[in-house]
Amino acid sequence: MNQVDTIVLGAGISGLTAAHYLNKKGLNFLLIEATNRPGGVIHTKNIGNYRIEQGPNSIMLNEDVQALINEIDIADKVLTAPGVEENRYIYFKGKLALAKPGFELLKSRLLTFKSIIAFLKEPFQKPSIQDDESIAEFFIRRLNKEILDNLINPMVSGIYAGDPAKLSLRSTFKKLYSMEKEYGSLIKAAIKKRKEKRFKRILTSFQGGLSTFTQGLADQFTNKTWFGTRVNSVTSKGEGYNVTLTRNNENITLKCRRVISTISASTVAEVFTELDESAISSLKNIYYAPMLLLYLAYNKKDIPFSPDGFGFLIPQKEKMPFLGAIWNSALFPQVAPQNQLLNTVFVGGTNNLDVIDNAEEQAEIAGKSFARVMGAPEIPVFKHYYLKKRAIPQFHVGYYKVQEAIDVFEQYNPGLYISGNWRSGVAIGDCVSYNKKLINNNL
Repeated sequence: MNQVDTIVLGAGISGLTAAHYLNKKGLNFLLIEATNRPGGVIHTKNIGNYRIEQGPNSIMLNEDVQALINEIDIADKVLTAPGVEENRYIYFKGKLALAKPGFELLKSRLLTFKSIIAFLKEPFQKPSIQDDESIAEFFIRRLNKEILDNLINPMVSGIYAGDPAKLSLRSTFKKLYSMEKEYGSLIKAAIKKRKEKRFKRILTSFQGGLSTFTQGLADQFTNKTWFGTRVNSVTSKGEGYNVTLTRNNENITLKCRRVISTISASTVAEVFTELDESAISSLKNIYYAPMLLLYLAYNKKDIPFSPDGFGFLIPQKEKMPFLGAIWNSALFPQVAPQNQLLNTVFVGGTNNLDVIDNAEEQAEIAGKSFARVMGAPEIPVFKHYYLKKRAIPQFHVGYYKVQEAIDVFEQYNPGLYISGNWRSGVAIGDCVSYNKKLINNNL
């Protein structure tokens, strides 16, 4: 039996961040990854003259991500969007409508007079006494259904590919939940916080794509990483843990003082057999929405307008065959030939499960629909798609109870830490911040 101090399970952004701060502290660790590359859902591919992302397309910087970029010395490889990333559109009644935040939004055609009145009344709405409620319930209660349908629904689709009537406000929009609890109103909270000094959040990618970031992290500890290694079980043993792995078709058991797991919820349920049955059942039942990423490029001269923003989202009531799109080369021109516009179209989510078994057909339907919205030719100059059947974890109402059950499990098992995007939140910044804090506060 082999001995190591800390084992990190999973080399996605959560595991890589944890490993980075273990490495920075000079601690003895081993990073385990089932696939043959680092990054997890972050995966950049180059196909001919096009650079595509088979997961997140960019990072919205926070202070912890910025610090990490500086610490691994890749700041010179950072790419930022050329001043258009704040322009975000919503497909509304057959046209693209600019949805800029703040007072500009009140003047848009997305909102009627009754919604403007709803914003004015918001500070006078009583806060909820419930422990949790759906995103839909929250916004209907504090504002109205029009705002939910026209603004919030497409935003939820863009982040979670989920249904706001099922998703938990407390577990998805944590800041909004806290703002109501603390101030009793979103507008009151915004006014109170307007003078706070905030880190400027910038939309970011890298030369070579987002994999430049994850590979930069992984390159620091290649001698402490086992790729192509599957974890089979984690069990307590005295004051430490036994971790059983399969590597090169051989079963290996390692003994360690600590385990930091960043693997998926369903895999945690399989390998952490000492979890109680209700927790195992809850983890197995966490649903992951499917997502088909459709990449389309057109000659710019064939598009009747010049995209000047991030892209657009689509409210569910518009009944379109895709959720929205990012204008990739409007943000980062390096991803495609100069005379072309590369786009990523998002198809699937919890309301379109046909992508799982009919990916090619769904890609064809969505591609034609996207071309009509853009006024582009039906046949693009480049087309590719990628399907992930289990893409985004869905935090349904009451999800906080799952989190609390894992908290209790950690308390009863000192040295065992459960992380991953289903614990921290799905954004890259959330994963980085959670795991930096985990290491710095506990080890």
